[in-house]
Amino acid sequence: MKTEKLKEILAQHALWLYSDKKEGERAYLAGADLSGADLGGVDLRGAYLAGADLSGADLGGVDLRGANLVRVDLRGADLFGANLVGVDLAGANLVGVDLAGANLVRVDFRNADLGGVDLRGANLVRANLFGVDLSGAKLDYQIQDGLLEEIANRVMEDKSRLKMESWHSYCGTAHCIAGWACALSPVAAKLEKEVGTHIAALLTLGEEAAENFFLDNTDALVYLKSIIQPV
Repeated sequence: MKTEKLKEILAQHALWLYSDKKEGERAYLAGADLSGADLGGVDLRGAYLAGADLSGADLGGVDLRGANLVRVDLRGADLFGANLVGVDLAGANLVGVDLAGANLVRVDFRNADLGGVDLRGANLVRANLFGVDLSGAKLDYQIQDGLLEEIANRVMEDKSRLKMESWHSYCGTAHCIAGWACALSPVAAKLEKEVGTHIAALLTLGEEAAENFFLDNTDALVYLKSIIQPV
């Protein structure tokens, strides 16, 4: 996108924001080529950027609260100090992005590619990581040795204790794999209150186990049996 056109869109967006949406116009940049753009410090609250190419862009200190960034390409973008609270990043490509220490409260990462992303120290409270590719991502793992084996033993003793359709059963006596991690480990239980069941179990059981969090009951039983009775 040409620099002058982008400046005009951003100016109208700023007016829209600061006039309480009475003047100006919301930034609509769906599918725009913003690769390498200098957007440092810009207020993009509520902007519509779905499908935009932001690879290599400078987004340092940008306020993106409530923005739509579905399927955006953020590879190599600088997001240092950006405010991402409540941002929709479903299906986005964030490979290699540094999000260490970032505030990612309520961010929707569904089916996004976070391969190699640095998430150490990031605030992931209520973030949605369903279907996310975390291959090579840097996380604050707190692996609990023997926890997966304990889960497998509990379940294989009584298969009715496994309910993969929900994190925890209503009565609290059955759980999915991730739910069992939080039920058995004080560390995971504390994390669950902060970041939710999925992430808490990921951090205490590891990536390999997390790949099996969404199996059906039949396949989950096969997986857990393999933990204590390897072929």
